[in-house]
Amino acid sequence: MLEIISLVCAVALCFWMPAETRKVLGGWKNPRFKGDHAAFLKGHRKQLSLMFGFGVAIGIAMAVIAAIEFAENDDPLRGAVKLGIAVVWAAVALVSHRLRARFDAAVAAGSIPVTTKPAI
Repeated sequence: MLEIISLVCAVALCFWMPAETRKVLGGWKNPRFKGDHAAFLKGHRKQLSLMFGFGVAIGIAMAVIAAIEFAENDDPLRGAVKLGIAVVWAAVALVSHRLRARFDAAVAAGSIPVTTKPAI
């Protein structure tokens, strides 16, 4: 059951992070955020870095667990499921790394509007 939750969360992150970053690059700031726009941009970059770290850590951990499952079990499906989860979490790391690079390029170019847009 925990494997399914992990897989669903990883797939959701692969779709949620690009959508959220696209909004932030367009000038959006969460209305519940109590700081200025520059602090929000810094927090969003930190969030992308954190997701990169999570993706790498969970991806490696699940790959090691999958290797152990393949070595110790007669049922290769258990190891294959864990290996699939490792691949999806590695995809989360890749997506967040690419988004962070795109975000950093936009900040360096100064192309992110500072005025906040209303949430849609």
